Amino acid sequence: MKIDEEEEIKKRIHYVLRAVNTAYASPDISKCRKTISLVHDFKTLKSSVDGPKGLLKMLSDFEGPDAEGKRIRHMMNFKYIKSKGARDFLMELGLVRNAVALDTRIQGIFEKIGVEFPSGCISNPKKYDEIEKDILEKICAPLNLLGVEFDRMLYQNKCSIMRL
Repeated sequence: MKIDEEEEIKKRIHYVLRAVNTAYASPDISKCRKTISLVHDFKTLKSSVDGPKGLLKMLSDFEGPDAEGKRIRHMMNFKYIKSKGARDFLMELGLVRNAVALDTRIQGIFEKIGVEFPSGCISNPKKYDEIEKDILEKICAPLNLLGVEFDRMLYQNKCSIMRL
């Protein structure tokens, strides 16, 4: 991508963010972190052969015992996609099956039964992976559930669980 092309993409992205009143989209394009992040993500997608379709093909081609972990880590190359978002996205596509998208919903359910997550674990990929591994090994495996099944079960029944 040439510099002038990148600058034009940056201007267009910034224009759209401002036109739709995106929260925290700075009027100063040089200080707009959302614009900078989206330009980065655009370049990441563009670097994949065939763009988004190529990215999905590449992700589906990962093999081996850590294929799902590789997919998750690759998605975390995008600026606003972190541990939970990568898992949610890939679970919805069926590219990750044995994962749990840890969020405040799941934290709330666990707190309801007396299990608290360590502070900052959601934003720390290493801690996130450790907690997810414990959930998969100590809860999902004995119940013969995939992480995605457990995740969706909690999501669909959160209100009922919280009323108990």
